[in-house]
Amino acid sequence: MNTVNRFCTVKKDVSCMIIKIAASSVLIVAICLMVLGSDYNMAVDAVSVGDYEYQLIIDGSEAEIIGYKGTETDIVIPREINGYQVTSIGARAFYSKRLTSVSIPDSIKYIKEYAFTYNKLTDVTFPDSVISISHNAFTHNRLVDVIIGEGIETIEGAAFADNNLESVTIYPKSITIQKRAFINNQSDASDLTIYGASRY
Repeated sequence: MNTVNRFCTVKKDVSCMIIKIAASSVLIVAICLMVLGSDYNMAVDAVSVGDYEYQLIIDGSEAEIIGYKGTETDIVIPREINGYQVTSIGARAFYSKRLTSVSIPDSIKYIKEYAFTYNKLTDVTFPDSVISISHNAFTHNRLVDVIIGEGIETIEGAAFADNNLESVTIYPKSITIQKRAFINNQSDASDLTIYGASRY
């Protein structure tokens, strides 16, 4: 018999019920926090500055853009926000914002899933700082040409799916390009020219 039930056996009054309800409430809150996990932390840590929302990452020393509230369709992503260097573009940060042009600063290392999905981008150049482009990061745009810098290590599946790509320039010879990274561009996959990559 646990402590609460033992107490209630002796003290059969309203206070026993209050104790049980309080104990149950604490348990429910704890379970909710475990389920929400990082998503809960993201909501708490989000900060708005101008058109952008960001959160701190890497022990609070760098910033990740997690949202865009602006109406401009031709944007230059800031290199710094509130004195923090922007090193990551978060999941769905620019999802379906009707963007026609984007300039990515040389501070960005990671571009996460669905970051620029459903826009109207026709070309994009990635600086050498970019290490990873996650799955579906640029799906459903109008991309024709893509130039990816020397720092890239991983391009995940469907990262550039469903565009109008004619050529992709990738400088590193050693790189992991997952299957279907460039699917649904040209009707014939052989029409898509990839320069520089050792394997695709």
